[in-house]
Order: sequence, then C-alpha cells, then structure tokens
Amino acid sequence: YVEQGDILEELTRYPEALASYNQAIKLKPDHPWNYFNRGLLYDNQEKWELALSDYSQAIVLNPKDSEAYINRGILYYNQEKWELAFSDYNQAIALNPKDANAYYNRGLLYKKQEKLDLALADYNQAIALNPKDANAYYNRGLLYKKQEKLDLALADYNQAIALNPKDANTYYNRAILYDNQEKLDLALSDYNRAIALDPKDANAYYNRAILYKKQEKLDLALSDYNQTIALNPKYTNAYYNRAILYKKQEKFDLALSDYNQTIALNPKYANAYYNRGLLYYNQKNFDLALSDYNQTIALNPKDANAYYNRGLFYYNQKNFDLALSDYNQTIALNPKDANAYINRGLLYYNQKKLDLALSDYNQAITLNPKYALVYYNRGVLYYNQEKLDLALFDYNQAIALNPKYAQVYYHRGNLYKNQEKLDLALSDYNQAIALNPKYALAYYNRGNLYILTKNKQKGIEDLQKAAQLFQEQGDTEGDKRVMEKLRQLGN
Repeated sequence: YVEQGDILEELTRYPEALASYNQAIKLKPDHPWNYFNRGLLYDNQEKWELALSDYSQAIVLNPKDSEAYINRGILYYNQEKWELAFSDYNQAIALNPKDANAYYNRGLLYKKQEKLDLALADYNQAIALNPKDANAYYNRGLLYKKQEKLDLALADYNQAIALNPKDANTYYNRAILYDNQEKLDLALSDYNRAIALDPKDANAYYNRAILYKKQEKLDLALSDYNQTIALNPKYTNAYYNRAILYKKQEKFDLALSDYNQTIALNPKYANAYYNRGLLYYNQKNFDLALSDYNQTIALNPKDANAYYNRGLFYYNQKNFDLALSDYNQTIALNPKDANAYINRGLLYYNQKKLDLALSDYNQAITLNPKYALVYYNRGVLYYNQEKLDLALFDYNQAIALNPKYAQVYYHRGNLYKNQEKLDLALSDYNQAIALNPKYALAYYNRGNLYILTKNKQKGIEDLQKAAQLFQEQGDTEGDKRVMEKLRQLGN
C-alpha cells in the first residue's frame, strides 16, 4: 500500500494516494514510515496541520528519524514557530551530522533571525556535505549580498545557475546585483531569463522597468510597469514609478492618477505626496500642492526637498517669513543644498539684508562653483552696491558657464552702459534680444541707448516694441513707463 501510495502521489492522484496510505496505517499503525509518507502527501496538498500531526507521530514511533525532524522543522519555520523549528533542526543534526539538508534549513532559520555568521557556517557545512545543492549556493549568495560581499555573492549565484539553470530566482537576484554594479547589459540579460522562466514574476518586470528607465527606454519601461500592475494590482511602487515616467513624458493626468493610486494603496507613502505636490504646483493647483507638501513633511519631517519646495511656494505667495523658515529647515537637514542657499539669498536680497544674501550666495558658489544662476544673482547684488568690477566678474562667469543666459547679457549691458562703454552695452542688449526675442526690458534699454547715441529712429522702434511686449505680458507698469518715454520724444 505504501509503494502504491508513493506512485499515486507522484502522479498527483492525491485522493487515491491518501486512501493507500490510510490503508497502510490501518494494517500497520505502528510503522513510522506510513505516517511519514502520509505527512509528505499532506505537505504537498498544503494541509499543514495534518502533515504536522503525521510527522509528529512518525517521530513518536521512531525518535531517531532525522528526516521527520527536518520536515516538521520546515513546517514550524513556515508557521514562524522559530524555537520549535530550531529544536527540530538541532535534533536532526544530532541524529545525522552528515545531513546537508538539516544544516541548510537551520541556515535559513539563522538568516531569518539575522544571525548571519551562524547562517553562513550552516550554509558552508551544507555545501561541504552536498556540493551540488543549488539552493545552498543561492541562499549563501543572498547572505553574501546582504553583507555587501558582492564578489562572493556573484560566485555563488553563478554556481547555483550552473547546477540549476532553470531557477528564475537566481537569475533575478544576479540581475539585481549586476544592476547595482551598473552592469546593465548583464542585468538585462538576467531579468530576461528570469521572466522567460517565470512569466508571472511581477518583481522581475518591475526591476527590468527600472533598468529600462535608466537606459531612457521609456516605452519598454512603461510596458513592464503595466505588466507588473497586471500581475499584481496592489504593487504600490509600480504605480509610483509609472507616475514618475508619465510625468517625464508630460502625461500629467496619467501621472496624477498613478500618484493617487499609490497613496490609496499606501497612505503613508511620503514620496508620493511630495511628487504629487510638485505636479499640482506645476499645474498651478497651489492649495493642493501645499497640502501635499504638508503631508510629506508630516510623514517624513526630515525630507529636505519637501521643505525646500514648500519654501518656494511660500516665497511666490509673498509669505516671506514662512519661506525663510522652510529654507532654514532645508539647510539644517541638508547643509550641502546649493539651491536652498541661492533662494534664501534671494529672499534676503529682496528684504535688503544684503550681507546675509551675499553670505548665502558665497556658500552656494562654494558648494557648486559651476552654477551660473548664483553668479548672476551675486552680480546683481554687487551692481546694486556699486561694486562694478565684482559685478562684472560675476556676470562674465555666469556667461562663461551658460552662454545662452539672456538675463545676464541684459544686466551686463546695463553695467557697461553705466561705465559709458556704449558699444559693449549695445552688443549685450543685442545678444539678450537674440536669445529672448520677447525680452521687453532689453528692447526698452536698447531703445534708450540708441536715443543716447543720437539714433532716435531705432530708439523709437525699440521702445514701441517694448511697449507691445509689456502689453502682451500684462505688465502695465512697464507699458506706462515706455509710453511716457515715447510721449517725451513726441511719439
């Protein structure tokens, strides 16, 4: 009956196999192997409690059956009854010190308990006893990766694959290792292999999508995010990263939908609120943006970027005290954020706190010496302090870093005009307008320069163009100023 049950179980004819084992137990109720084999059957059917009962009975009848202890230990492990599992693995090893499987499973338990040195010792012993156990190499590889011993991890993944070339998990984890090492072609090959072996592994599609995004293959990344979500509609990170991709593609409604879904699945996902806040801000939904920045900070009070962007929001709302508070907090959390110093410097500048502004601009340049914007801002500050040589140096530096920076040419033109270097001033106004044909102030100042140099007709044409642009841009004060100038000229 036992042999018949084994054959039927192998054919997955479980009811018939069970009937055979039951008959065997009925005939020989004191035979431990009858219970052990029925326990295996129950195990395969995921009838855990029945399996546990049979393994226990097998042990009662034969206390020296190391395999029964191992199998019962595995059941206890899966039920998270760690101490019972540990006791059974120890007993199996005591009964049979050459049973590789017992060391292997005790190694899994040690790893679960974060006792990595003990886990490693058991994996090593399992491999020494059975050098062809692919699972032992695989799990030792996972442990080495956790310990950041990447070369050892890679060697074990390679060996596991050599022993079992059809294990999707090993390819998947080797792909992650290659990915982290920026060996993207090797990583991609392994993700592809993992998916071919297990087409329902949502994690493999998700991580391949991340890789495709790194390679700027956005359509392929999108396809993999879609597949991840199809396989697992509750995969929060897939929605979040797909939202970021949609935003990059300027599909803002789709991005918003995915951020909403991310938050619905995980209401404590701080980064989702933060990025949705950025999207709302760009859509000029300022109240919604502020709400999301607030929620981000509530969930993660150490998110410097959230304070920084909320500070920008407050600044644009002319709520300068709150903006200053947020810039201060940004810098406290991230003292190397050049943008925070630049924007706090700009705020101080507008408050006429020029020494504080200058200090912040200097710090921003120290942090990022190739940031054209901060040289431009510091140049404007020096200009208003009538430190023209320092201002000129900063304008030159800003242009060297960004030759298409129209505003800097405009301001350098003003400086040259102030120094009565009119040809240089004209050249810079020309360049500002070439770079930004709708730069009303540049037309206005060039017009004044033409009039100063007795080229009245060109001056009037520029002033008229400036007036037109001010009107189009809704700048009533600028338009009024130009019209008064034209009236003085008799036009």
